[in-house]
Amino acid sequence: TLLPSTTHDAMCASLRPADLFLSLQGLRLVFVGISLQASGVESGLFDGEDTGGAAPSLKSLEPTEWSMHLGRASCEIPAASGLMNGICTDEVSELDSQLSFCRDVVQYRACVPAHQPLWPEWNAKKKDVMLAKLYKEVVERRLAKEMNVTSKVFVEIHLLSNPECFTALKNALCWHNFPKCSDQNVSLPLCQDSCERYYTACKYKPAADGLHDACRLDTVRESGLFGSGSPGKDQTLALDNETCESTAGLADQFVEETQTDRSEE
Repeated sequence: TLLPSTTHDAMCASLRPADLFLSLQGLRLVFVGISLQASGVESGLFDGEDTGGAAPSLKSLEPTEWSMHLGRASCEIPAASGLMNGICTDEVSELDSQLSFCRDVVQYRACVPAHQPLWPEWNAKKKDVMLAKLYKEVVERRLAKEMNVTSKVFVEIHLLSNPECFTALKNALCWHNFPKCSDQNVSLPLCQDSCERYYTACKYKPAADGLHDACRLDTVRESGLFGSGSPGKDQTLALDNETCESTAGLADQFVEETQTDRSEE
């Protein structure tokens, strides 16, 4: 048996006549091991392809089930992400029966997950449950760290005996994951004031100008929201305006009502 003397000869020697290699002007489209033998019946390269050159039928790819939200105004989740995978609720009360954890702070027309036939169980209710679980895990992990007092490790106290921090964290989590819809059905990013309120409530030290560096637009652009280390299009804050101020008013009202309920207990 003669051994090929070059790499090219080696490649050619290893191929069967039925294997196909295709190269188009530098765009390397390589199909390896595609058998062209037809077992006595002539067929196309791909299943369903007409050997006469007619385009294959795409009828099998047509959807058989449509989203129940077809025709509703679509919106981005998260805001500014470019992912139009949500719908704007028509009324604030539309979420009353769907939200539990975020119900008291999402008092606005929100962008919520749209019905997807491929994932019919994923909706606002399931997302709310997931956020509640995430919140619980974050809080418990942080409290365990703050309560584990040692002489060797210094841990800043933010959550311990600080109900305002609990509230600010919940607000930010819910507002970011259920963004507010504008009158034009555009998802609005988390307000810069909401970020400031979180860091203030959780007793983080501000900069010399009284603002927190983590809430500056340049910092968020480089490091993501709340120092997540995951910058992206959806990691942004909205400048304070009437929309943000109205949301902040709801937050103040919620804090006052919470404090009143505690005093009555």
